[in-house]
Amino acid sequence: MKRSDSITVAPESTAWILVNDHEVEIFKNGKTKRHIKRAVKLLNSSGIEYMTLFEGISSWREIKNVKGWHIDSDGQVEKLEKDNIIQVASDLSAGYYDDAMRYIAAFEDVKTGDVVAFEYTLTEESNWDSYFQSFVIQIQQPVMFSRFYIKIPDGWELHKGSHYAQVCKYEENNNKYCWTATDLPYQPDEELMPPWYYMTRNIKVSCFDPNEKKDYNFTSWKDAAVWAKKYLSSAVKPNQAIIDYVNEHINVLPDSEQKLKAISEFVRDEIRYVAVEIGKGRFIPRKAAKTFYNRYGDCKDKVALMRTMLHVANIPSVSVLASVGNYVDPGLPSPLQFDHCIIGIDIDSIPDIAPMPNATVNGWFFFDPTDPAQHVGELPIQLYGSKVLIAGDLDSSLIKIPYISPDKNHRKYVVRAYLDNTGQMSSTVT
Repeated sequence: MKRSDSITVAPESTAWILVNDHEVEIFKNGKTKRHIKRAVKLLNSSGIEYMTLFEGISSWREIKNVKGWHIDSDGQVEKLEKDNIIQVASDLSAGYYDDAMRYIAAFEDVKTGDVVAFEYTLTEESNWDSYFQSFVIQIQQPVMFSRFYIKIPDGWELHKGSHYAQVCKYEENNNKYCWTATDLPYQPDEELMPPWYYMTRNIKVSCFDPNEKKDYNFTSWKDAAVWAKKYLSSAVKPNQAIIDYVNEHINVLPDSEQKLKAISEFVRDEIRYVAVEIGKGRFIPRKAAKTFYNRYGDCKDKVALMRTMLHVANIPSVSVLASVGNYVDPGLPSPLQFDHCIIGIDIDSIPDIAPMPNATVNGWFFFDPTDPAQHVGELPIQLYGSKVLIAGDLDSSLIKIPYISPDKNHRKYVVRAYLDNTGQMSSTVT
C-alpha cells in the first residue's frame, strides 16, 4: 500500500496505526472466519502495548496461520518465530475466569521508529455472538488505513450500526459490505471529555437468516429484550436455603424500603465478584441457589440472586442489561451490545419507599449490586448518560439514564486551618 502524505502525526502520538484490516465471512451454519492484518509504527516507548498481538482463543475460537514481522528503522526484517509466542490462561486474581486462553505474540527489542506487523485468521464455531460483529476504526492514535469488510450468505439480512464513523467510505455489493477510512489524525485528550470508549469510532453489525425463526433474529429492541428475559430469568428460582434466610433476616423488617436495602447490601457485600464465564455462561447466569451457596458470582449471577431474594420478600424485579465500556447504538437492536447487568424494579410495586430520583427513570428504579461503593438510590457514575435494556416484553424497553443535574451532583470540601503561637499553619481538607 502506498504511504499517504496527507496526514500529520501529532507529537503526542505514541503509535501510528499503519494498517488495521479485518475481513469477515459468515457461513450458513453460523461459523465465522476473520482474516486480520495489522501494522503499527512505534513513535515513543509509551506506545509499546500497540506492538503486541493479543487474542482470546478457546475450544470454539481458533487462531490459524499466524505470521509476524519486525522491521527496524534500518529496514532489517525479523520474522515471527515460535519463541515469540505464548499461550496463557485467564488471571483468576483479577476476579475473572473463562474457558479462553490468551494468545500473545511479541518481538523483543522493539524501539522507537520500528514497525511491527501481524497477519492471521480467526475461526469461530456457531454461537450467539457469531451473528454480531464489531470493528474499531480508531480510538486515539493516528490511523493511515482502517477497513472492515463483511460477507454474509445470500438471502441473509444485515443490520448496521456505527459511532463517529462518518470518516468512512461505505460500499455495498449484494451480500458484501465494506467500510474504509484513511488518514485519521491523532485525537487529543480534552478537558471534561467523555471516556474514550464513548469516543471510539466503530462499526457494529448484526446478521441472520430471516427465513429461520430463531430467538436471536433481532429486528427490534423488543426482540432483544424478550431474548434477554428468557436467559437472564432462567436462574431466578429460590431454594429452601434462600427462603429460610429471607424469612429470618429480611421479612422481619417493617417495610419494603428496609427489605430492599437489606437485600441489596447482602448481595453487594457478601457475594464476592468472580466472573466464571465458560461457553454460554457468558450470557446465562448460574442458578441463584448456587450463587447463594458459593458466595461468589459475576454481575448477572448477583442480579439473579438479588431478584430471587426480592421475590421471596414479595418485591418483583427484572434483569436489566447495561454497558460500562461500550457505546450502545439505539439503531442496532441487539443484547450483545451490552457488557453488564443490573437490577430494575417497577416503582409502582414498591409505593412505600421514599423517592430516589438519582436511580429512577421512566418509572423504573435501578441498582447495581456489583459495585461495592454503591448504596440504594445511587448508580455508578459510568451508568449515567448510558442506555439500558429492560429484559422483558415491553415495547419501550431501551431507556437512557440521564446525567444527574448539577445541583445534585457536587462535592463539598471542608477546610480546617490552624495557626499556632509561632505563626505556623496546618490544615486539613475533608
